[in-house]
Amino acid sequence: MSLCTSCTFGKPETINTFEPCVDIIRPFADAVRAGTASIMCSYNQINNSYACQNSQVLNKLLKSELGFQGFVMSDWGAQHSGVSSALAGLDMTMPGDAAFDSGNSFWGSNLTIAILNGTIPSWRLDDMCVRILAAWYYVGRDVNQVENAPNFSAWTLDTYGYQHQVAMEGFTQVNYHVVCDLAPSKPRVTSLTPHRTSRATMVSISVTPPHVALYCSRTATELCL
Repeated sequence: MSLCTSCTFGKPETINTFEPCVDIIRPFADAVRAGTASIMCSYNQINNSYACQNSQVLNKLLKSELGFQGFVMSDWGAQHSGVSSALAGLDMTMPGDAAFDSGNSFWGSNLTIAILNGTIPSWRLDDMCVRILAAWYYVGRDVNQVENAPNFSAWTLDTYGYQHQVAMEGFTQVNYHVVCDLAPSKPRVTSLTPHRTSRATMVSISVTPPHVALYCSRTATELCL
């Protein structure tokens, strides 16, 4: 799915005024005009409000002034609240839990409660769903599925389980454990070279024969090796 990712609105540091926004917002206006289906909000604060719960940026600038009809997705771990982020225009949270591997979510059952008690209007939930599903059909994912593509559940390491855990329905294979297989030549790892980036430690893996360079995140590297 086409995604305009976190060059996002604002620089990595806190921005104390919306004056620079004219220049910063230009690439996003171009992305919206080009038909991007989703835009990612970043970790940083803008005017002391986190980007993923900043209504001025997401609701006013992006969705109203630029007319963006797709969905806003948080960068990994960039959601810092439940009700505030929902009302401010965040449509999808990634990876879904409040802290990595915590099993707790700002949304999930908390979003259900907020809808039921009226803290968040039901039309806002409808808006989230419509934007996400519209983007799905817009890029043709309903008719262009990859045959036998591996799937996984972010909530369990089990191979088999329920697709709908609360209702205990749809018992099936929920995780396809992908193995980093370098067959058929079965190259041998000869060197590991760490690289620092702004996001994570990247590792260049040199393998022979033939020479191949693989770039994995730290977690993926642990799984590969």
